Amino acid sequence: MYQSNSGEVKQRQLFPQDNGISSIPEFTIVDIMVGTSHVDCSEGYGLKLMQISLHPTSLYSYLGKESLQLLSSSLSGALEISDNWARESPFIMNQVATKNVSFFAKVPMYSFVSAEASTPGVYRLYGPDQGELFPGVPSVDIKESDLLKYTNIVVGQGEEAATFVLDAITLLDFASAADALWVYVVSVQQYKTGDPGAGDFHGVPMVDTDTFLQCIDFKDKAAQAEAGDDSIDEQELFKFPRAIPNLSDSPVVTVFTNPITKSIDASGLDAPCSDFSLMSEACNVKRGYLVTVGRGDYPDVLRFVFTVMGCQGGGVGGAGGAKRVDYAAARQQAVLAGKRKADEIAESEGSGGGGVSPVGSD
Repeated sequence: MYQSNSGEVKQRQLFPQDNGISSIPEFTIVDIMVGTSHVDCSEGYGLKLMQISLHPTSLYSYLGKESLQLLSSSLSGALEISDNWARESPFIMNQVATKNVSFFAKVPMYSFVSAEASTPGVYRLYGPDQGELFPGVPSVDIKESDLLKYTNIVVGQGEEAATFVLDAITLLDFASAADALWVYVVSVQQYKTGDPGAGDFHGVPMVDTDTFLQCIDFKDKAAQAEAGDDSIDEQELFKFPRAIPNLSDSPVVTVFTNPITKSIDASGLDAPCSDFSLMSEACNVKRGYLVTVGRGDYPDVLRFVFTVMGCQGGGVGGAGGAKRVDYAAARQQAVLAGKRKADEIAESEGSGGGGVSPVGSD
């Protein structure tokens, strides 16, 4: 509520009336309009929220060195900054939980997401060999919904999200093996729900596409094409830069050079993060290329579409030991379950990506 100069009391809408928003999910980018206020301020000025609107980007738009990478990269560094602010400002010390901090860091190579949920709807990111993920941070809990969102895996109406979680985990684990996985971490020690199985740290993962796919190099092929040598095959093989635990010491990457051009219509599914260039085959895409990662006898353990940014169909862009996903077995089980029949596999491989199916789940 606010009062106009004429004395008339009016209702101020914190959220725009036309977007139906009444709450903000975690890790959402927002635009905030703030103003100064004398109300309830014993001295000086305060701030009041005027309006909040959701921004069309995700955290992927801020992955670079001039954005999220400017934050502290460790728990100890974040706590030190928080403590310094608290000492400089009695208000911060009295009003803000200074131990609930956040930081942004690259995940140690060969870290992995547990194959099974640690608590219902929550999976846990561990360090290599289930060791400490970061100093002072044993592990990071990731919501199932965030696993799917930040790997651009969409769930159709009537489908169970849990069916696609292993696909998301596979992408993140493979990205970790390529030293291409980052995580935004928030300490929630003072705001835990009371669930004894919940961890002290919550976060969202992000894949650095440039690093993840750096083994793909078409420079020689491009030069040959410019010289009139039409030698680019429908499938080009590249060596994955490192071994992938639980899969192979010599993984292979296959790029299908015939582009996928899916028609866009109102019934399609938009990529949750339109500013992330990897997505499920089930997502709307105007032009993209099917990429698979696997081993010699099973080349498409992981499947996804690489799309040039702007070509998406949507808008702007505890007890016991944790275990890794058995990636090949998970794919085989998915095929046997009918998510992608054997004849559909052959058809999609023969056409360079004609089939449409979720990442790593077909």
